[in-house]
Amino acid sequence: MMLALDEFTIGSLTDAKPLSLVLPRSVYDNTVLVGGTVDQPAYVCLAGEGAYSLIGRNEAHACCGLIVTAVKIEVDPKKVVSHRDRTAGGLIREGTTLAIVSTGIRGFSLRTVPLIEGLADVPLSEAAVFLGWQIVLGEGLAKRVLWSPPAVA
Repeated sequence: MMLALDEFTIGSLTDAKPLSLVLPRSVYDNTVLVGGTVDQPAYVCLAGEGAYSLIGRNEAHACCGLIVTAVKIEVDPKKVVSHRDRTAGGLIREGTTLAIVSTGIRGFSLRTVPLIEGLADVPLSEAAVFLGWQIVLGEGLAKRVLWSPPAVA
């Protein structure tokens, strides 16, 4: 996969706006999805030992990478479960929000980090968790998959 020069910038996690994907610069860095809001961003590690855990704001200043801002999220309708089956790394669609389920900074509890808000309202009884999903850039023939979770049975 290649990125055009106008598709990314380089900086710390705190420079990234919500719904940005931060790609690692080295084997010591992690892939991070930025969620939350402009005023209250949240940083979710997507890979490695701390997969789907939140990164604290103090730590976010020290984490750097390639910031890709124009990403979109796609879900696999064949890999969907009830909202009662929340698991870290799943995307939950409830109310007017799509969020990622993450573990707290200390890893003890599950939290939802909003990614997209303002969607058509879904009643709580009909909410769903998508275990299959991916982060893409571009459209049509130019679409590239930047990240997807490990395969789910």
